[in-house]
Amino acid sequence: MTTDPDGLDTALRSLSRLLLAEETLDETLGRVAGLACRTLDASDMASVTMINAGRPSTPVPTEALARELDTVQYRADHGPCLEAYSVRGVVRGTIPDCRSRWPQFTDAATKAGVRSVLAVPLLVEGARVIGVLQVGTSEDRSFSDNDAQLLQLAADRLAVAIDRARLNEQAHHIAATLQRSLLPSRTPEVPGLELATRYQPGADGTQVGGDLYDIVPYSDGRVGLAIGDVVGRGIEAASLMGQIRNSLRAYAMEDDRPEQVVERLNLLMHHWQQDRIATLSYLVLDPCDGHITFATAGHLPPLVLGPDGSATYLEGGEFVPLGVLPFGGYTAGEAVIKPGSTVLLYTDGLVEERGMSIDDGLDRLRDAIQRAPADPDAMCDYLLAEVPPNGAAGDDVAVLATRLVPVDLTKLDLKLPAEPESLAFMRRSLERWLGSIGVPDEVAYELKVACGEACMNAVEHAYPPGDSVFEVHALNLGANVEIVIRDFGFWRPPRAGSERGRGLELMKRLTDSMKVVPGSEGTTVHLLKSVRVRQEAAA
Repeated sequence: MTTDPDGLDTALRSLSRLLLAEETLDETLGRVAGLACRTLDASDMASVTMINAGRPSTPVPTEALARELDTVQYRADHGPCLEAYSVRGVVRGTIPDCRSRWPQFTDAATKAGVRSVLAVPLLVEGARVIGVLQVGTSEDRSFSDNDAQLLQLAADRLAVAIDRARLNEQAHHIAATLQRSLLPSRTPEVPGLELATRYQPGADGTQVGGDLYDIVPYSDGRVGLAIGDVVGRGIEAASLMGQIRNSLRAYAMEDDRPEQVVERLNLLMHHWQQDRIATLSYLVLDPCDGHITFATAGHLPPLVLGPDGSATYLEGGEFVPLGVLPFGGYTAGEAVIKPGSTVLLYTDGLVEERGMSIDDGLDRLRDAIQRAPADPDAMCDYLLAEVPPNGAAGDDVAVLATRLVPVDLTKLDLKLPAEPESLAFMRRSLERWLGSIGVPDEVAYELKVACGEACMNAVEHAYPPGDSVFEVHALNLGANVEIVIRDFGFWRPPRAGSERGRGLELMKRLTDSMKVVPGSEGTTVHLLKSVRVRQEAAA
């Protein structure tokens, strides 16, 4: 059977519709192979063999033939594939007549009942071969010139579609790699907080976006949380996003007031780019008391999920986007969140939908977060799946979720860098915990001073220069509080005649029991003090 001109036109129109359909590459290859089978009345075998593609496609309509030919027909080193690839042209023949040409392929094809084959190369720009399209039948048949013409036309169009898909995949990979290289490589651990971040490229995924997020830990235990979006897409937007993020970190270290950080970024935007605009929210959270200060430059408001499951947007601290005005008027908003609350920062890609009000998207987000899991990681995944229309955002999305961990009335566990700056956070964390379990202020003060002396000794004497940590573990024993301070360095006894070393005596005086246990893996200090804990707090 051969194809007629009308059949050829119909087949080509069908092929065009297939290649324009929004399907995966493997789905397209399978449908093209099936179309070739039906048009050429060669329903026994069809395959698309990719050359140097990393893995072959495997669409074969007949399962029996797939089992017999899977070791042969998808390889380009023998049979019709190799010949069509080598000659860059049409290859056809009947199996009995081609044993000398394709011995290995012929054995497998004969076993499977294939009698005739037709193969054509997938050519890009008429020269570069990226694969081979072949069909076969169990009948003794000579494929005609019209058959070969149809299959070659199909292969030419398929080759263009495959090459375009490869280029899009490569562009997507480059864009995603660049975007992630400009964002934080890891989420830091901040005592008292659980943090999670997500970045999801937009639907097309071929251009890098301008979404940014960052987490800036302060030495006293507070943390700065940033989210923003540079208007536009492409390398220029991504480059500006990287500059804003780096500058934000520098400004945040110099001045922890959010309104001042945003103010300076606005001035810098005018120095860099006269025609670029970016939105930004910068928020500073204190894990010890839940106090928040924040400033917003044209960005969507932070969303707070309370421990009771209610969700509200924070108000205040709002001004125009970065780069709009050459002068600033940024102010700070304030709020206090309860333990167990979660603060969500996000970019507009999460809630924005073309043709709909942004308020509708914000309502969707507020409703969704009230149904979301409490764990920040699970919450981010849930919101990305539930809030965007049809579960897929058209624009890039960045999400940052921060949960204020409830106070554990039975214990306090801290793991801190062995740096002097860590002592302030240790004292504030211990003060918060002692107050939560009802320890009187004067007793709490004595415990803080004694614990501070032990921690200072770990910071100053336990380690050589370099990164290191120490741990603080406090236990509520009802009538007593025990605090264990552990380092992983080396015990150094006080030098003879030195004025230092009075910390040990101070710890003894401020506690009921003090014990130092040096060892090969570090030093452990045990402090025990009797306290009068309120019964309702202890319960």
